[in-house]
Amino acid sequence: MSRSIAVAPAGQEAEPSLLEQDHAPARAGATLAAPPLTRDRHTPASGSVRRAPGVLALQRALGNQAAQRLLGRQRAGAAPPTTASPVIQRRALIGPTLAAPSADALADAAVAALHQDADVRRFASEAELQQFATQHLPGMGMLPGTTDWVRLDAPMTVLGEDHGDPQAPAILQATRIRNYRYEGYTHHSKTRQDNSPALRARIAAGEAAMHTRMGLAQSADEPTHDAEHALAKYARVLPDVQELIARQGRGGAAAAVGDVSVTAGAALGGAYSLAKALLGGLLNALVYAQSYGGKFFGHRLKTFYTENRAAVDAAIVQLSADLSAHPSPLVTDFAALAVTPRLPALAEAYEALAQDKLGMTKPATREAFKQSLGPGAPKVALTDAAEELDFLRDKSMFDTIKQAARAGDRLFVIGDAHRHKLQPLLDAEGIVAMRDDAFIDQQKRLNRDAGGGVTADAREQLITTAGKINPKPRPTVIGATFTLETPPGCQWVVTGATAADGAGSYTTTSPNVTLKLIWTVSGIPETVREISYTNLRRREP
Repeated sequence: MSRSIAVAPAGQEAEPSLLEQDHAPARAGATLAAPPLTRDRHTPASGSVRRAPGVLALQRALGNQAAQRLLGRQRAGAAPPTTASPVIQRRALIGPTLAAPSADALADAAVAALHQDADVRRFASEAELQQFATQHLPGMGMLPGTTDWVRLDAPMTVLGEDHGDPQAPAILQATRIRNYRYEGYTHHSKTRQDNSPALRARIAAGEAAMHTRMGLAQSADEPTHDAEHALAKYARVLPDVQELIARQGRGGAAAAVGDVSVTAGAALGGAYSLAKALLGGLLNALVYAQSYGGKFFGHRLKTFYTENRAAVDAAIVQLSADLSAHPSPLVTDFAALAVTPRLPALAEAYEALAQDKLGMTKPATREAFKQSLGPGAPKVALTDAAEELDFLRDKSMFDTIKQAARAGDRLFVIGDAHRHKLQPLLDAEGIVAMRDDAFIDQQKRLNRDAGGGVTADAREQLITTAGKINPKPRPTVIGATFTLETPPGCQWVVTGATAADGAGSYTTTSPNVTLKLIWTVSGIPETVREISYTNLRRREP
């Protein structure tokens, strides 16, 4: 579906205007159906190009004089126009046509304040506007420190992030939702936590730290934010931990993960790093194994812990001290830990348990799931073994995403490599998924469209129209002349040709010609159509 946005001069009702939708269909933030445009269905003059109804609506909304200015053809190589769209007085924009709040709604001081300030806010209905103004309805709001309005329109949105530059904390602060999931939260069964105060305390400390980093409050009745099961996570992390240990053993320049030193005793600093994540993952895996130290029989982690009790306990103490050191966490000296040579056995135990938990014990089942994943994801593992086992985390996350969607959670945040691989499966489930920065860019574009009086229906009309525009006739030789149709609100930037007159006529001057159709919304130019012709022939003598 698409969201519609329209504008009218101050004091007038908005009419459907022009132009939503990027070159790919809109996903999050695009759940309001736009009514079809039914006016201005006149027949074009003979020989002219029929304009879509949305194009005519834009021309009407801007007025004839403004439309004529925008229709002026641009000289070759000239910069696109950057003047802002007409000033819009009302900023609380409602529904597909961006109607102004009613007089009854504006009688509420809180609604009036939102409508009168300079910030664009998009609402699905007047009731939603009133609820937001008086009760701060979750699911929408301004990104902290900005005037960028964001709203979670889809029942649930999956975002992929760069863990070193996360955008989701700002989205969570803006929308004030509590029913979200985040990769940093991991599911450990209640039985394991009840059996191990140490595990329970470590989970609580980790969740509190996550909330602090994200600038969010944590309540006594905080809902679960778990994004995956512990077994899958630790099965994946342990092969890379062994590689970290091997690099530490080699010493010198080889003792590094990326640009972070893993020399024994090296300071890790406060920023996110894979090395720090691996050390934390190892500590968690050991504490989880330790939770099987009670009366529990026939379990591989129970067997591992029973056989290595003293080594596991000592490693937990040392890793805990190193990772909580001040002013910086430190890299543990693995040569001094008795558990180090036993870690391959721990990795095997976690892999087998994760496969069993996720229904992945059969090779054919594992292979079928791997084949369903999207190809070309960036490699984020240190080892091929860890890269191979990453599918267990993908499966655990996918299962949890579906559970969270059924439970009514609004946002699910994972590393973008996982999002990339899961994209085909999420698309098949009808679950919106994209990069976190793409979501924010999408929201900014919707705000610009709203501020410029551009409906989603009208944007879609323009994109459709632009996609059909081609030079006539198609240039094949240097010196050929062609003409271009220019939709209202747009201008062409042409390289490799000169403007022959002011009616969209150009003559090629180079073997390579590029045509860019530029549309400027609220002063922001964007390319909506690009055409290239290469290796044009010279005219025969």
